[in-house]
Amino acid sequence: MPDPVDPHLQQLRLKAEKRLHQLAGSNPDDQQGLEILHELRVYQAELELQNQQLRETQQNLQQTLERFNALYHRSPIGYVTIDNRGQIQELNDSFATMLGYPAGSLRHKYLASYCANDSADVLRQRLPALCKSPQGKILDLSLVNNAGEILLVEVQGQKLPGEECLACNVIDRTERKLMEKALIRRTAELEQRTEELERFNYTVSHDLKSPLVTVKTFLGFLEQDMHIGDKEKIDQDIDHIRTATDRMSMLLDDLLSLSRLGWVADQPEKVSLKGLLEHALMLVQGQIQETGAQVRLVDTDLLLHADPSRLLEVWQNLIDNALTYGITDHNPYIDIGLESGPDPVFYIRDYGSGIPKEFHQKIFGLFEKLDRNSKGSGLGLALVKRIVARHGGKIWVESSGKGKGCCFKFTLPAACIHQTTTES
Repeated sequence: MPDPVDPHLQQLRLKAEKRLHQLAGSNPDDQQGLEILHELRVYQAELELQNQQLRETQQNLQQTLERFNALYHRSPIGYVTIDNRGQIQELNDSFATMLGYPAGSLRHKYLASYCANDSADVLRQRLPALCKSPQGKILDLSLVNNAGEILLVEVQGQKLPGEECLACNVIDRTERKLMEKALIRRTAELEQRTEELERFNYTVSHDLKSPLVTVKTFLGFLEQDMHIGDKEKIDQDIDHIRTATDRMSMLLDDLLSLSRLGWVADQPEKVSLKGLLEHALMLVQGQIQETGAQVRLVDTDLLLHADPSRLLEVWQNLIDNALTYGITDHNPYIDIGLESGPDPVFYIRDYGSGIPKEFHQKIFGLFEKLDRNSKGSGLGLALVKRIVARHGGKIWVESSGKGKGCCFKFTLPAACIHQTTTES
C-alpha cells in the first residue's frame, strides 16, 4: 500500500503544474510564475537535505548493526536460539566454534543431536518446562564437538517476545568442572592420607616400641645370665636381641622407602622389562633357592620409561610376597607376565594359600598383615600401591579364597612405551 501524500505538497504540485502550463505561451517575467519556481527549488533543496539525513541515518544503522553482529558473533559465550522442539534457529560464531562445525551446517539441526547420550535425554525431558518458564533455571549438559571431545556446558534461556523460541546462553565450564572434580578427588586423597597418617603414627610408635622393649628386657636377662655364667641362656638372650634389632632395622628401612616417595624426585629413563625382571629375580635368588620355587617368566621386549629403582621395588616386593606365602610342595610355581592391551596388565601369580575376599583391599593399607607373626613390616604392598599410583596405574589382587593361590595385577600407563610379547 503506497504511503499517503501530504495534501499541502499535492496542492502545491497541482498549482505549479497548472501555472507552468499557463506560462507556456506567456511572459516569462511573470512574477507569480517566478514565485512558484522558487518554491519548487526550495522544496527540491528540502528533499535533498531530507535524503542526506536518511542516508546518514541508514549509515548509522548499518554501523550499529555491524557492531551488534561483532559483539554477537565474537562473544566468549555461545548464543543459540532454539524452538520448543530443541531445533536450532539461530546461533553465533562462538557456539559454532565451540562445537567445531560451520554455523550454516548447524541451523535447523536439533541441539540434542550434539549432546552426549545422557545429556540428550536430560534436554528432551526438561526442555518443555524450560521453554515455559526459563527464568533462574540452569541446564547442565555434556556436548560432543566435532573432534569427539566432551564439553561440559551451562545453558540459560530467555523467551523471545512474540515467538515460541528460547534464546540461550551456552557457557563452556569444562575446565572449571574438571578442576572441581580434581579438587574433590584431591580432597578425598588428603582425607585418606590423613587417616593413614593417624594409623601410621600409632602403628609406628607401637612397632618401634615393641623391639625396644624386647631389647631392654633381654639386656636385663643377659646381665643376669652373664653374672651366673649360663652360656646357653646368654646365647638365647643375644639371639632375641639380634632378632629385635633386625626387625627395627627392617621397619626403619621400609619407612624410609615409603617416605622417599614424597620428597625424592624420580629419575626416569628407558628400561627393558625383561632386564628389570631378571634383576628383581637376582635380588631374591636366595629365597628362590631356599623355597625351591620355580619361576615361569614371560618373554617380552616391552620398554618402560620410568625410574628403574621404583619399578624394581614393585616387582621385588611382589615376588618376595609370592615366595613368602605362595610356595607349596605340590605347586612351587610363580608366574610372572603381562596381558596385552592398550594398557598392559602386569601380573605375578602364585598357587599358595590365597587371600580371603574381605582382605583384597585391606592388604594394601599401611602395616596390614594377614599373619601378624609373619616376617615383614606390613609396608611392602602399601609401598607398591603408591609407586603404581605415581605412574597413573592401579593394583588389585585376584584370589578365589584360602588355598586357591592369588594373582596380583597392576597397570603402569605413564611408563609404557610399546609392547611385543611371546609367552614362554
